[in-house]
Amino acid sequence: MDEWVVWLKNQYTARCRWWKNREIRLFWEPDIDNSTVAVVMDEIYKLCQTIGISFNLIPYGSHRSAMLQMQSVVRGGQIDYNKLFTMAHGEDWRNENIGGREHGDIFISSRHLLNDTVSFGVASHQNGCILLSLHGNTQYHHPLVRRLARHEATHLLGLMVHCDKFPVNGYGEHHRWCNMHYQLPSGETCPKCMAFMRHFWRHHRI
Repeated sequence: MDEWVVWLKNQYTARCRWWKNREIRLFWEPDIDNSTVAVVMDEIYKLCQTIGISFNLIPYGSHRSAMLQMQSVVRGGQIDYNKLFTMAHGEDWRNENIGGREHGDIFISSRHLLNDTVSFGVASHQNGCILLSLHGNTQYHHPLVRRLARHEATHLLGLMVHCDKFPVNGYGEHHRWCNMHYQLPSGETCPKCMAFMRHFWRHHRI
């Protein structure tokens, strides 16, 4: 397992220590229902508990600064997540030299991702960011929102590849039902992926 953790750390080098204060801030556009946000937060808390780590999730709602960030990266009605994540990583709110505080960010939007009308989310451990793209009526399908939140939060917290991309001795073939497949087949994380996350946080993100 350790060789995969080291490989992934080298492939997806974090640009900052966003996790060091164990704080993740949530922002959502005005048309996102509070009940949907509650589902997202609940699932991430459950994931963290299962891994054996603790994060404080702080709901900021439609905070003006975050809404300006999101609006500034809209192109043709779609969100450019690469620019959003780069902006969030470099913002003053994270800069401890001028009174900021390192943290992760979760953005929830009803817009499509730029040039991608299929996906419902994207995450970056390197930048400490998630963007959930709950377009159409997706936000009202809470079982799907729950699976999506777990999937993207697992990426955020360090597993930046999907279940079928890293074979580990002792775990057999990849589990087709694992939440860490691209298709989100279930709300459960397989033993291999969960073992990775626990090892990652016990030995590499302390």
